[in-house]
Amino acid sequence: MLAFNRSNAYAFDGVISGTGTVQQNGTGTTIFSATQSYTGATAVNAGALIVNGSIAASSGLTVNAGGTVGGTGTLPKTTINGGALSPGNSIGTINISGSLSFVGAGNYIVEVSPAAADKTSVTGAPGTATLAGTLSAVGTGGAYTTGTKYTVLNATGGVSGVRPPGPGTRSRASRYRFRVRHRSIRGMPDPA
Repeated sequence: MLAFNRSNAYAFDGVISGTGTVQQNGTGTTIFSATQSYTGATAVNAGALIVNGSIAASSGLTVNAGGTVGGTGTLPKTTINGGALSPGNSIGTINISGSLSFVGAGNYIVEVSPAAADKTSVTGAPGTATLAGTLSAVGTGGAYTTGTKYTVLNATGGVSGVRPPGPGTRSRASRYRFRVRHRSIRGMPDPA
């Protein structure tokens, strides 16, 4: 097992290989920028794991309560088990190869600007997303237009489960989006 147990931000640009597990245990942030080749499981138990490369070779990722995964890279089959998924580095897209499951009180946190929003793209087999928990849309500032739609999740194999509550949320067979109402997002004042 390789455990990252730091309280600060740590950029790891090396490559991890082998069959062992990888854990993010410290309250800090670990940033992976390379394509990792290890095949063991990955767990985020505290702090944040930002994946800007790939951990798709891992047998699976579990994000437990107190942990967050984010970035613009590629993740393996992912289970948000009370933790949080926060795609992008500011506004951006994270990719998941396999499936995405929110269990219990999992959180999906997306940043939204007037022109774009964070997004998760789930592809591969089975390419499904099972939703539960809470969606938090965090505005980055600017003038939002009432009725603007933002797709924040796309799953090629379909979306199921209870959609996370949030402002104007809507779920279709393969995507999840929300709509701006009253020209504000999560505490952002109406610019008019």
